[in-house]
Amino acid sequence: MDECGEHTYEELLWTAYGIADELQKCSCKAGDYVGIKLNKSFFQIASVLGTLLIGAAFVPIDNDQPEIRADKILEIAKIKCLIGEKEETHKYREKYKWIDKDSVILKKSYDELVNDNFDDVAYVIFTSGSTGEPKGVVIEQQAVVNTIIDINERFQVKDKDSILALSQLHFDLSVYDIFGMLATGGTIVIPEKVRYKDPSYWLMLVEKWNITVWNSVPAFMEMFVDYLERFYKGEKLSINKILVVR
Repeated sequence: MDECGEHTYEELLWTAYGIADELQKCSCKAGDYVGIKLNKSFFQIASVLGTLLIGAAFVPIDNDQPEIRADKILEIAKIKCLIGEKEETHKYREKYKWIDKDSVILKKSYDELVNDNFDDVAYVIFTSGSTGEPKGVVIEQQAVVNTIIDINERFQVKDKDSILALSQLHFDLSVYDIFGMLATGGTIVIPEKVRYKDPSYWLMLVEKWNITVWNSVPAFMEMFVDYLERFYKGEKLSINKILVVR
């Protein structure tokens, strides 16, 4: 679920197939790096999946960071293709092979699936190095799979669970939000961009969608608990699995 409404697993798969097809039309292949410069949304998740379907790795680009830093990350990562919002087409089309989300056509099948190896790169997240320059941290597929399996087994996450996806894609926590739920058939609830730091809005989503899994940095958990202590007078909340990562 995102601000555009509810989406099914079938719709997610067809959208991912469509993105994979567009990437291959741009000559992207296994081992390439694909930049994802999208706001948090259903389509962002589909872009992650479409990238992995062709054996490429995704590189999240924060839409809120200074443009000069975003450009530096794209340069360092040697991005083969960039997926972004339509309104940014004019900035990047001349420099990169570009896919905007409005150009993707859903596909009900896809015949070009790649047999990945667990030591293939899944994604690269850029942090600020000791000099302030962006520094890429490469994460392999095996590490992602091990983490997802460990957390889901430890917390007994099932298909009836749902998560409030608060972390942006360029933070590691978002990887569990996506794949932890998809691995079990659970539900991912994505907050609206303009309110994603509003604890009163979080509470509304928790109650409306029966959120059972909380995964965030400590600051967000503290904000939520503080809000509940001051203002919440309702019944016991549905959250029963809390992952707070420092």
